[in-house]
Amino acid sequence: MQSASAGRYRFRFLTLSLAAAVLLIEILVLALLEGNFKLRKKEITYDLKKPIMEILERTKQIDPQALREIRAPGAL
Repeated sequence: MQSASAGRYRFRFLTLSLAAAVLLIEILVLALLEGNFKLRKKEITYDLKKPIMEILERTKQIDPQALREIRAPGAL
């Protein structure tokens, strides 16, 4: 009677251990994927900002007098 009872508890322990291990692995994988996503998101954001920065640099180099001449007649 003792061995049947001990076997049942051993099976429950192994089942719970396996479930806990799978859960831990899933949490770690999701954490790694989230970290990778955040890194990729930063790269995409930087790539989108880069052309804007280039445009701003180019507009800084334009002569203000030339900009006044380009304005439409009657503009302030």
